[in-house]
Amino acid sequence: MEKGCDVAIVGGGPAGLSAALMLGRARRAVLLIDDGGERNLSVRESHGFLGYDGCSPRELLARARVQLETYSTITHVSDHVDAIEGAIDRFEVHLRSGETVLARRIIFATGVRDDLPEIDGVDALWGKRIFVCPYCDGWEFRDRRIAIVGNTRTALELAQELWTWSRDLVVCSTKGMPLPEQVQTWQAAAAIDVIESRPDVIREQDEKVIIDCAGGEHVECDVVFMCAPLKQHSKLPEVLGCELTERGTIKTDAENRTTVAGCFAAGDCVTKYHQIAFAAASATCAAIAINEEFYTSDAQALIGGRQLGSLAR
Repeated sequence: MEKGCDVAIVGGGPAGLSAALMLGRARRAVLLIDDGGERNLSVRESHGFLGYDGCSPRELLARARVQLETYSTITHVSDHVDAIEGAIDRFEVHLRSGETVLARRIIFATGVRDDLPEIDGVDALWGKRIFVCPYCDGWEFRDRRIAIVGNTRTALELAQELWTWSRDLVVCSTKGMPLPEQVQTWQAAAAIDVIESRPDVIREQDEKVIIDCAGGEHVECDVVFMCAPLKQHSKLPEVLGCELTERGTIKTDAENRTTVAGCFAAGDCVTKYHQIAFAAASATCAAIAINEEFYTSDAQALIGGRQLGSLAR
């Protein structure tokens, strides 16, 4: 049997949870669908979100979910969205459990995934001694020896960023790349060593991280920052018709509308700034924009003597 809601939110990370909170408080019927695939669950501590700095991602999400339970307007289900069809005011959301839910609006908070290089040891140390974001994890390794893994150009560009946190840097190149003159000049001035030998293994040894390279080099460091391309975590937005930008993010306007009417997107899937604060802010923006659409259409329906549009009423 089909069920209805005002807004179906796909993804239960900080963006999805923030959108659910704002819409639930606006007395909109919200269905939050979460398959548990959040990007940073392997990370021990989350940083940079005021009030939650140092909190583990799992704890942060758990706190948020408990808070959402106080709102009768929000239904949170552990399920996977297999497909979304239809159009504005009557999207059909097909769940893996077999249910189909009708929704007036959609919010994609589906996030991104890191396209990690195939190097032995990366999975075991990911989120523990291997990171990607200096703003999230640079402080904890300030003035320590940091290795940057990636193609020569992107690794040196990340090294410039990490220079704020440490001057003891080494690049382990996965692939040689031509360098712009500015990058070459900076490398020489900063005296950054570049190991032009692909890393084969990354491992822990005596509280250090060792990178074993194909040419026989062994690089010792305290932490590894990795240059990993980002991919959309879900194909659902593209299948529904949402356009992507040149960076591969979902194209949205200033209020987080996608190119598909009635469909919004928020969080890491739309921005290059992968911080919880940005995810929460963009989701809140999308939620408010949706609510504005609803109360505008409800006012017009009331004036015209027509039935209000909510599927949940």
